[in-house]
Amino acid sequence: MSYFSLVFRSGHCDTWLPINHIYFQLANTFFFLSYLAPNGLYGILYLRCTLLVGCAFFALWGWTVLCSFDAFLWNANFVVINFIHVCVLLYHLRPVKFTKEVEEVSPFLVFYICYIITIFYF
Repeated sequence: MSYFSLVFRSGHCDTWLPINHIYFQLANTFFFLSYLAPNGLYGILYLRCTLLVGCAFFALWGWTVLCSFDAFLWNANFVVINFIHVCVLLYHLRPVKFTKEVEEVSPFLVFYICYIITIFYF
């Protein structure tokens, strides 16, 4: 009887299975890290990226180690969904650049609009 079985012996588990493959461990590590995501848009981006990597490792584990097509297919779908979410978040986080002419004109337009609002509403 192994040391692990002696320490964690209980009534319903006389023998324990061996430790799972490294892909399984890495997937669960990234899932654990996803629970540490902070609030905000960058936190959601971090959450989606860690879920994407975790699901990718689970899909790899399901395909190469477990040899289970349904486990691979489910996790591959989760990878695609999280990848789409990451792309949408990166699109929303992109910096918006204006041309130099628009940058020069915009302060005058804001001043003019505020002036008109002040005249007509006060």
